[in-house]
Amino acid sequence: MASESNLVAELGYELGELYDAHMNPQAGADWLEQLRQARLAGYKPVPLYKKKLALHDFSFCLTEPAKNANSPLRACLSGGGALYDLMDKAVALRNATLHGDAKYDIDELAVWAATFGKIAELNGLAMADECVALTGRVDQLREGKTFEGGVSDDLQQQLLDQEARSKTLADQVATLRKSLSAEAEKGAQDSAQTRELQDLLKRAELEKTSSEEALRLAQAALEAQRVLERAAAELSAAIAALKPGEPWPDNPPQRALRLLPFVRDLFDPAADDLLSNQVGSVANHAAERWLEFLPHGGDVLLTEGGHGVALIAGAWTYVGKLDG
Repeated sequence: MASESNLVAELGYELGELYDAHMNPQAGADWLEQLRQARLAGYKPVPLYKKKLALHDFSFCLTEPAKNANSPLRACLSGGGALYDLMDKAVALRNATLHGDAKYDIDELAVWAATFGKIAELNGLAMADECVALTGRVDQLREGKTFEGGVSDDLQQQLLDQEARSKTLADQVATLRKSLSAEAEKGAQDSAQTRELQDLLKRAELEKTSSEEALRLAQAALEAQRVLERAAAELSAAIAALKPGEPWPDNPPQRALRLLPFVRDLFDPAADDLLSNQVGSVANHAAERWLEFLPHGGDVLLTEGGHGVALIAGAWTYVGKLDG
């Protein structure tokens, strides 16, 4: 599953590559710095442009075209005003994660997948497929399907890797600062070596800042995944303990069947066939039991795990398992 931190990193990377392919032939390899200087010369430049820009920086890649009607990057983007609204929403989602204001639940993850996925879809980005897969997994979690394996383990390893990278960059910055101090003590503030060290320090500090942001996102993604897994486990346990006739504890499933009282069977519209022709007599036995709740027939929604749910007296109600 793609985590929130992966979505942020991938969208920043893919948009940065899209922008570079568009701008480089027109304005040259230093187009990013040219754009920064143009923004600095404008009215009340925002802090984003007061330091060197990074091509794949998430904030730059979304804020520049979304907030500037004269942005040259808009020429290579599709979606118009709707896209810029989505970009604003994506930035708000990321900021909520950084500031600890995010809701760690399945619905929030679905919003991430839909928002980032639509931006990618509108502009032909490769990550659109990943967002579709993430949306599919969210739907499965909503139906109470649990997953074996190490999603949390994978995210934990990502977190450890990012922590190690952040430490390495922090050490590099500290070493460069010491080297600059040593040069200053020798009175060599204007030497070529000092200027080279200053340039290296600026780049290292930018990488360090980016790495620290990625670390915070990785921490938030791991916590979000753990919350999702706990919620999925709790929902699965709640469904397993349900008795027919009790309220359904989640959103209704998506697969619709039609209970046919006169033939004691279920019709599957997706297959345009009776369910008994697909799964055998288990469908007929389920129909017999479910007629207790729906004596005149009606729609029964089925989870991937075979749990039947029907709308009875205005409330979603559990009617039992298909093979129960």
